[in-house]
Amino acid sequence: MENTTVSKSAQTDLELRPHKKYNYTMKPGRPSKTTADLPKNWKNIMLRMSRRGASEIQIRAAILSSNGLTYDSVRNTWYKLQEKDSEFREAIMLGKIFCEAWWIEKGQKKLNSKYFQGYTWFNNMKNRFGWHDKTEIEHGITDETFDKLKSLTPAEVDKKILEYTEINRIKNFLPNGSNP
Repeated sequence: MENTTVSKSAQTDLELRPHKKYNYTMKPGRPSKTTADLPKNWKNIMLRMSRRGASEIQIRAAILSSNGLTYDSVRNTWYKLQEKDSEFREAIMLGKIFCEAWWIEKGQKKLNSKYFQGYTWFNNMKNRFGWHDKTEIEHGITDETFDKLKSLTPAEVDKKILEYTEINRIKNFLPNGSNP
C-alpha cells in the first residue's frame, strides 16, 4: 500500500489557502434580460411608433435613445425577449399589425393621386411584410410528356401510373444505382 500521509508543510499550505465554495443555487453566466431592462414605457413607444408605420429598426432606435442603452444590448435583448417573454412577443405582433395597417391605409389614400407610385409602394409592402407577386407553380410535366400522354385512353393512363408506382416501390428496396 502507498503512503497517503501528507507532509506537515503541505498540510499547513492547504490550511492557509482560502477555500472557495461554489454556490449551486445561482445559475452560471450573465443574468437573463427581461422587460425590466427596457425603458418603463417600452410598450407605449413600440405601439405608438407602429401606428405611424415605423419599422422594427426605428422602434429599437427609439427605445435605445430613450434609455441610453447601447445598440448591442438592445439588439440582443430584443431577440431574447421575443423568444422568452410572451408580453413582449404579443406587443411586437400587435405592432406589426398596426404598422401594416398604416401602410395599407397610406396606399389606399394615395391610390387616385397622379403622383402615387404604386410599384414603389408594392415593393415596400413586399419587403416589409412578405407580400409577393403571383407565383407560377411548376408541376413537373413538360409539353413533350403531355403530348405523349394526351393520346392515351383513361385505362392506359391508369396502367402507366400503376407501372410507375410499382417501379418506384421496387427501386426503394434495391441498392443505390440498381435498376429493376
